Amino acid sequence: MPALPSALSDFLFLENVQSGARSRRLLETLAGTIHTLRAAGIEVVALKGAALAFFHYPDPALRPMGDLDLLLRDPRDLARATEALTGAGWRALFDTPRHRVFVRPDERVVRPAAEDPDNPIRVEIHTTFRLPVLGRAYDPSEELRAQAETRDLGGIRTSIASGPAFLRHLLFHATGDFAGIGIRGIQAYDFRFLARTSGKLKPEIYSNERERDAAPLWFAASAIERLFPNTFEEVFLESLANRTGAAVRHRAAALSPLRYTRPPRGWSRTLLTLIEGPLPKARFLARTVFPTLGEVKANAAPGASGLALVGAWIRVLARRVGAALRRTGVSGGPPRILEAGELYTQARFGRDVVNRGALLFSCEWDGGVFESGVMWGGIFRSGRFLGGVFWGGWWLGGTFEGGLWHSGFGSDGRYRTRGDAPAPAPLGSRGT
Repeated sequence: MPALPSALSDFLFLENVQSGARSRRLLETLAGTIHTLRAAGIEVVALKGAALAFFHYPDPALRPMGDLDLLLRDPRDLARATEALTGAGWRALFDTPRHRVFVRPDERVVRPAAEDPDNPIRVEIHTTFRLPVLGRAYDPSEELRAQAETRDLGGIRTSIASGPAFLRHLLFHATGDFAGIGIRGIQAYDFRFLARTSGKLKPEIYSNERERDAAPLWFAASAIERLFPNTFEEVFLESLANRTGAAVRHRAAALSPLRYTRPPRGWSRTLLTLIEGPLPKARFLARTVFPTLGEVKANAAPGASGLALVGAWIRVLARRVGAALRRTGVSGGPPRILEAGELYTQARFGRDVVNRGALLFSCEWDGGVFESGVMWGGIFRSGRFLGGVFWGGWWLGGTFEGGLWHSGFGSDGRYRTRGDAPAPAPLGSRGT
């Protein structure tokens, strides 16, 4: 077998040395953070990479990471944790709905895209680990707290994620990443490593998750299985596949499992094709179109607060709406079918259109047949509503013959709640 090129060999040797030095700094940072918080009477549970690197991998240097995830035993301790870490030289950078991120004021990237002990290490203090994924939500927080076990970390008593909750937590996180921009390579290998040490994996999935929320879990598990065959028990994969439609399984299997390997644009539309059911589609659309303040602060305006943060939120929203408008104009022409997974905003549809699963946001429907999908906001002027969900729109005419009336205004201006749909027209008098 030919030797590696000298330049590559030298690089890998340096990375090995640097990874060892960085793992030692990560260990010092984790131990110091736990000591600081415990001195203030605050207990945490180490999650993800922190639990894997120091308590599962034979050498922490084999498990790179950029941040340390710690779950508060008591979510009400966030303010006190912030005070303690600030006193220890950390600075709160931004908040998200589930955690607060802390950095060192002098952090800098010494070697981009490489391991280096002086590259930034951040501490993420979680109040929850609730993850919204493709219109669903997964939250193993209470189990992570309840099933945590205490281990020794260089003389520091440390609680780490453990038991079935730990595997659920890793799968949920991989599920969120697959549904975003793809799974990190080391993240996928974590599952393969655990399978090699304990046998094929069979994460504990609750019955309600299996019934309602199996599809996103199958996407992630099957993506990992594509990368590392024989990682999961066949019966586990089959149990999720049986609750996932064949069409979305086919679409998910066509996506690259790994991060940075997907097209940079069009991801929202792609992911809408992976969502089964009108209500999860609507929740995902709301989450996609309307950013949270924490999301804006994290990604667009890390130094903003107050009115400046609100202004940044408005700018982000305007860019998203503008991009959607540029993509979704609909003109007349031959009859067309709106397929499941498609998204349209601010568009008008005439009598030559049939909706068979698309999500329409603030659109105008005038004369076509609405067989399935979601009409969220907008105006229904005429046509037949045979199935799907009508949510928060204005009903001016047409016939409501099936589906779910979630909410909306009737032609008389009265607000109608769930189930109070306009009565179907008598037989023989139904308009198009």
